[in-house]
Amino acid sequence: MGGGGQSDWGWVRYDEGRPLGRDFRDPAEVEAYDAFHRRFRDAEAENAALLEEMGLTGLETAGDFGCGTGRLVRALARRCREVWAIDMSEGMLDWGRKKAAEEGLENIRFRQGTFLGYAHDGPPLDVLNCSLALHHLPDFWKGEALKRMAGMLKDGGRFWLTDVAWTGDGREGIDRWMRQLEERGGRELAEELSRHVAKEYSTAEWILLELLERAGFRVEEARSGRYEAFRTYRCRKLG
Repeated sequence: MGGGGQSDWGWVRYDEGRPLGRDFRDPAEVEAYDAFHRRFRDAEAENAALLEEMGLTGLETAGDFGCGTGRLVRALARRCREVWAIDMSEGMLDWGRKKAAEEGLENIRFRQGTFLGYAHDGPPLDVLNCSLALHHLPDFWKGEALKRMAGMLKDGGRFWLTDVAWTGDGREGIDRWMRQLEERGGRELAEELSRHVAKEYSTAEWILLELLERAGFRVEEARSGRYEAFRTYRCRKLG
């Protein structure tokens, strides 16, 4: 089994196919995904900043786990030798394939897979990103997923994780995020994203930091984006 060498857990594996929030098996949800995210974040600016930080030379093999509609994947494809785009939603991957074909990008390998089920069949990666996807798993399974992603990277390979994480006291962090959302996007957006808190598995930063360390990563930087709760962890896989 690729991506970390764990044995097959069979029936004890967490059911990743069960929708928690939006159901991306629905083509309408896939089509609306980018427009929804534009209501509370600037993904293009975030991707541009991430690419600059990566300092790519054009020789790298990169991956994006939970790639969604593939905006970052297509940007990486212009700067890397090869890119692996992995998502559990075939609808998301179909959308990404269509956009890549429209832009003439031929160095993207689209693969359907889940955090706990994907077996990497390509070369070890130099760079791997995971944005706003890991919160679909409870904390124990987050740890297993991080170990598997570490197994996809070369020793010394670089990993970026971006997700919602609560700093300080968890309850206070959630309240601050809701207030920021209401101030910047209105009551309706705050109420819609409150369902993320109620139904999904965003966690405390101290837990994520421990899980990253146990998975074999050294966290080189932790920072917030537009919202305090949007946290990015720049990591390196220890050899």
